[in-house]
Amino acid sequence: MVVVETTKMSTRGQVVIPKQIREFLNIDEDSIFTVIALDGETIVLRKLSKEKILADFAKIREKVKKARLTRKDVEKAIAEIRAE
Repeated sequence: MVVVETTKMSTRGQVVIPKQIREFLNIDEDSIFTVIALDGETIVLRKLSKEKILADFAKIREKVKKARLTRKDVEKAIAEIRAE
């Protein structure tokens, strides 16, 4: 199913996601998005899973707790979790 709606940006840079789109994607006021500019005319919003974000941070925290890690070790652990 393809749902197409229009919206406009407010003077404060806020954009309303139309109700039909919100219902189709099952999103609410606490939903989190990544905003990506693909080119000079295309913006993509991708809904993120709060549960996945929390699980990723929990995995990273466990790795940090288990060993005394350097900053480089922490950055590597983050990259590994993000690659999953």
